[in-house]
Amino acid sequence: MRVCYVAATVRPTDGWGRYARELVAAAPAAGIEPVLVTARRDGGEPAAAVERYPVLPPLLAGRCELVRSLLRAPALRRIARSCEVVHCLVEPWLPLAALAVPANMPLVQTAHGSWAVHPLRRPLVRHVFARALARTDLLICQSRVTRDAVAALATPPRSEVLAGGVDPEAYIGPVGPPPPGWPVQGRVVLSVGALKPRKGHEIALEAIAGLASSHPELRLVVVSGRTGRSLHADALRRRAAALGIGDRVHWLAELSDAELVACYRRAALFLLLPVAHGGSFEGLGLVFLEAAAAGIPAVGTLGSGAVDAVAEDVTGLLVPPGDAPAAAAAIDRLLRDPALAERLGRAAQAAARRRSWSNLAQALAGRYRDLVERRAVIRGGAP
Repeated sequence: MRVCYVAATVRPTDGWGRYARELVAAAPAAGIEPVLVTARRDGGEPAAAVERYPVLPPLLAGRCELVRSLLRAPALRRIARSCEVVHCLVEPWLPLAALAVPANMPLVQTAHGSWAVHPLRRPLVRHVFARALARTDLLICQSRVTRDAVAALATPPRSEVLAGGVDPEAYIGPVGPPPPGWPVQGRVVLSVGALKPRKGHEIALEAIAGLASSHPELRLVVVSGRTGRSLHADALRRRAAALGIGDRVHWLAELSDAELVACYRRAALFLLLPVAHGGSFEGLGLVFLEAAAAGIPAVGTLGSGAVDAVAEDVTGLLVPPGDAPAAAAAIDRLLRDPALAERLGRAAQAAARRRSWSNLAQALAGRYRDLVERRAVIRGGAP
């Protein structure tokens, strides 16, 4: 089955890029022949050799982005005609996919998080996105939080929570060397996420500061996808210094896949404390699944997609958003109870195996076949 995947990038520097790269790589083993459509200046390469068309404009490129994307509908339609299903992997391009997909072809959309609802809150484009959503045959939601956020603003014909994904095999075998900047001593709490307000890094800093006297050996490693300065990144560094933990926090960026895996496997536990900010929220957090694959427990927040990535007191602990003392108490509990941490880590690793990219691709292949058969019945023809 040929499936046209509409993606912004296959660079694993953000959730969109990693999801696209890994799903396309896992697709062939599930009986899917992927056809990848990306932005012209993507610069990334798929994890496997696939048919690829870099014909779309850059994503989130500013004013008139929607109009510029819709102008590429004829090019996308020509590509899609050789396929049986179109699956759009980034929410801002749903109107493009809905316009380009042939009328008798199933359209699937993945809703990751904030960008599934941002356009539905904007008066000038809400109608366009709502109509495009109504055209979808299936909305794949990364979490219940994302599904409920979309449902509060629009009604897709059919939706399903189907989270992905992780490569459990990447976390097996000898532990690789630490990347430059990794602390040479102490127990490490690892946090992985872009340096932006909704990731809750400021709350994490306050939690670590609250443990400074009881756990003087504790270190926090924060890994982000990009180097460079930003106002928020600078504010976080200043906050760490003001809390008296500037020398306990290590900021790493742009690590290779192998280096990131080594970070997970060398850490005592994983910490990410997402908060709602400016209408944005954490849709799932693939990093929670990566931590699970490494066999370490995670601390996340309620009210975010972490509730579908972390099972409370089974694979990790969940605390109220914005509550640094509660986060500190959860970290302290795991550090003081190695048996608990080990139990949660083992359960997390088992859960990660069930959420592999290959399992996600297999599940999606079944949905694609079902949609194609349904369309064939509607047309009155044989599947």
